[in-house]
Amino acid sequence: MGKRLIREIASALGRRGEVVAFPRDVYPSGAAQHGLQRCDLILALIDNELSRTMALQLALQLALDAGRDYLQAGTDITLADDGAIAGLRAEVTGAETGRYCPICSGRLSPAQAAVEARVYAGGDIAAHARAAGYLPDVAAPAVMGLNAVAAGMLVTEIQRRAAGIGVRDLLQLDMQTGKFRAVERVATGQACDVCGAEPSAMRAEPAPATASTGTPVPKQ
Repeated sequence: MGKRLIREIASALGRRGEVVAFPRDVYPSGAAQHGLQRCDLILALIDNELSRTMALQLALQLALDAGRDYLQAGTDITLADDGAIAGLRAEVTGAETGRYCPICSGRLSPAQAAVEARVYAGGDIAAHARAAGYLPDVAAPAVMGLNAVAAGMLVTEIQRRAAGIGVRDLLQLDMQTGKFRAVERVATGQACDVCGAEPSAMRAEPAPATASTGTPVPKQ
């Protein structure tokens, strides 16, 4: 359905729309590299840090320097010390070469990606990681309602960019507190080896709390 809608929208604008979809686990294959180079807009809609990190790195290496846009959407449920729900966040964030990306602002965690890589390694590596507590068997919460909100925010941001209204680094809605944030420029205060951002070029609001799709609620 998504592919059909994109093609219909492109046709209404007098353009030919093409959708290049990758499986959940993105690796730096030749097919992935070729596909990203053909895209005007790159969406990372995957629910683990490993795949998101690899998708971001591929996009920064191969596509964003040529003027492509990158966006990722996610959701997050956080708990207070007493176990009560403290936050129900839906989020959309972007990336630009040399300025800002989800890694340097804390939206993605390379450390968590390294932990998740052990799952894909399987066998003794995954078994050892699970025994050592790195891979706790904690069920992810149901986030379907939050995902729908994040998807709507993502569509709105895509429409803004397509219409030339402007680019925002971060959109975040907390349905528990009712707070909404729309940040045009996110400051991280540190250099980034991934996107190449320099601290002196970073300004505006600091990055708020991280949200990532399907993040398990930690055991209390």
